[in-house]
Amino acid sequence: MFEAEYVVEIPTAILASSDYNEKVRSDPTLSARVTIRQYVSETYSGGLPYVAVHYYQGRWERLDPAVTATQLRINAVCWGEFLDTGATCNNNTWSPSYINPGSGTWRSYTPSWAGRYVSINDAYHQSGSTKVWLKRGTTTWTFTVTVTAPLF
Repeated sequence: MFEAEYVVEIPTAILASSDYNEKVRSDPTLSARVTIRQYVSETYSGGLPYVAVHYYQGRWERLDPAVTATQLRINAVCWGEFLDTGATCNNNTWSPSYINPGSGTWRSYTPSWAGRYVSINDAYHQSGSTKVWLKRGTTTWTFTVTVTAPLF
């Protein structure tokens, strides 16, 4: 089995024109395109940046007609301090498994801390991933695309 992962950080200036971060990548075999979207709001308090993730959307698209996806899952990670309580958000959760997901079909996942502002800096972040299990004949591999809330 093979696995690949890509990570992107989106500058705040780009976020100002939309309410989501999006990362799209094709796997190295050019068999599939995988997308993760992170729907966010941002604010400042005491001069410090905070981001609230509302939900994630992920999908895969078939580029090679011989390839299928046997499973798709969305991962959500939160590491930082909540604006409302000062408590630490330290979560790493997965959506349910979407079995045999259709090409081009969006799947959504809302983490338990959705809508709560979490501090963002060099150490703290919120990220999301779409992980897809791909198959061609008897060969299987996974492909993961990750997006990270921006550093301000």
